[in-house]
Amino acid sequence: STKQLLAGEPVEIRQLPAGKSVETNALPCASGTRILLFDIDLEREIERIMPEKAVAFPVPVMVNGELLKRKLAEDMLPFVDTSVGKVYIPGIHGGEGFGYSHYALCLQGQVVYSNAFSLGIETDAPVGYTVVHLDSKKYLARLPDRDKLINEQDVIEEVDELLHSMWMTHLLDEKERLSAADFLGQYYRKFCSNERLKIVFNDVPLLHSFHVATVDYYPEVPIPDSDNPALHGYGKDNVSQQDVESGKVKLVVTEELRDDISAEAWMFLYHAKGWIFVDRDSYLHQDHWAKRHLHTMTPQDIKVTLEGEQAPRMFTGNFTRSNIVFCERYTLEYNGESVTIDNDAFHSIVLKDGEIAEDRVIFPAAATHGGVVLQMFRAYDDCTGHQETDEELEIELLERFILSERSKDGAELLRAILSSAGTDYAVLNKHRFEVVFDSTGNPAVSQI
Repeated sequence: STKQLLAGEPVEIRQLPAGKSVETNALPCASGTRILLFDIDLEREIERIMPEKAVAFPVPVMVNGELLKRKLAEDMLPFVDTSVGKVYIPGIHGGEGFGYSHYALCLQGQVVYSNAFSLGIETDAPVGYTVVHLDSKKYLARLPDRDKLINEQDVIEEVDELLHSMWMTHLLDEKERLSAADFLGQYYRKFCSNERLKIVFNDVPLLHSFHVATVDYYPEVPIPDSDNPALHGYGKDNVSQQDVESGKVKLVVTEELRDDISAEAWMFLYHAKGWIFVDRDSYLHQDHWAKRHLHTMTPQDIKVTLEGEQAPRMFTGNFTRSNIVFCERYTLEYNGESVTIDNDAFHSIVLKDGEIAEDRVIFPAAATHGGVVLQMFRAYDDCTGHQETDEELEIELLERFILSERSKDGAELLRAILSSAGTDYAVLNKHRFEVVFDSTGNPAVSQI
């Protein structure tokens, strides 16, 4: 009987010899419940089923001399009494993990509902999800002719409300106990996507580094996903509310730039001081303090001014083609702040009705590297099949073009081409040569 089971008394299970039938009405009367199973490998089925049935059972269960694991049983975890029954929450009551959204509901020692990925019955790993032993006086198991022993929808709603209340209380207590940095470090990534709980972060005077990024390297565009840290400094440091409100740090939302193929905005963020872009701002609660300080940047917001602009020259490489516009320097201005740049080129595209109306590369006087080719590659879908070696060759072609177009005469160009020859080829040192180019550009070289 159930009373005997809960008292820990042994239960004997016997298998009848194969082929032997039993007339149920011929069996002598006995107290308790008698179960007859036919045409089944009883021992194998018991070994398969019992670990799951025993995982939350209130008393030890032994099968064929082996004690089964009862990881979820009331005497195995530090449960606390609540309005729905006994509750264990990892992250609050000890253990590892943060069992907010994943839990197992137990009734009379049986798991009756679980949304956890796995109960981990066969492992010794700590329980990383919430476990609830429902109060059997409040929640009565329905008759076994139902497909569920509990009314899941009603019970789950009640349990969800309880867990929300318990986590909210815990987070508020932790916010008082911990420093702002430690509180965010321990809880923000776990709960910033929870619409009901992330309100607790609204008045924490730090913006978590999860949202924060800077353009640390010469930007290729479009900017890759935030999970790729190669291009910009995601997750380096939290940003203080004081620095933002004083203007020392400016926050810009870049969602509209995510697919932008023109580089003006990214070049501004690369060179400007104190500008930090905020990604995944949808995770911020609508009343978070940082929301009041977000600048929404679009490509059209960046004003470009060129100094010493020259007539454009057309560059045609193996994969890319654009007008190269030489200048002394250029200025990028946004929201009343400007940066003047003379050492980095950038690719500028103007779209009209979704089509490219203007395509040019701005090349200031002190810029020599052809890395702007990478921006040009990213701007066109038909360049997606290129290899890294193609990029290197295209950069070299552009650098040769720039050198040729900037040189005022042949002697200057030749000096620039041969500037490193003496260090690369020692045999040339301290010798004089005469170089004559024929009409096709082939050189004839003789030593003087």
